[in-house]
Amino acid sequence: MKIFIIAFFIQIFFSEQIFCQKHEKNQITNISFEFNKAKSRRHKLLIEINLLDSIAEVKVKDNFSDLDTAFKITSFQFEAIVESIIKIKSKDIIESMKYMGVDGSTSTIEFGNYQNFISYKIWEINSDVNNRKLNDYLNTCKLIFKTCNVEIKKYL
Repeated sequence: MKIFIIAFFIQIFFSEQIFCQKHEKNQITNISFEFNKAKSRRHKLLIEINLLDSIAEVKVKDNFSDLDTAFKITSFQFEAIVESIIKIKSKDIIESMKYMGVDGSTSTIEFGNYQNFISYKIWEINSDVNNRKLNDYLNTCKLIFKTCNVEIKKYL
C-alpha cells in the first residue's frame, strides 16, 4: 500500500510538472500594437513583436501604404518596450475610460505570452494626455514607433 501511495504522489508531481509548466523568464514574449486612424476608414497600422530567445521578430503592416516589412530587434530593445508597458498603470487606463468621443483614432497595446494576454485599447491617445493620465501609455506607443522605425507624424 505504501508503494502505491508513493507512486501516486510521484505521478501527480510529474504530471503537474508537464501540464502546468511555469515560465520563469520572460513572462511577456509577445507584443502587438494596432493603430486605427479615424480620418481614413479602415486605415490600420499593425505592429507585432515576438521574442525568440535573444532576438525579437518584428512585423509591421500598414494597409494604406507600402509599409509591409519584417525585421529583427535585440532582446534589449524588446525588454525596453516591456519595461515601458509595465509602467502603464491599469488604474490610469480605467480613469481614462470616462473620456469618450464619437470620432477619433484608437490604439491597442496587447501583451503577454502564447496563452495569456492583457489588452489596453484607448481612444485618441494624444488628446488631453495629462488629464487622462495617459503619459505612460503614450510614451510606450512612441517607443514602439521609434523601435520599429515607423514615422510617428503619420499617425499621431
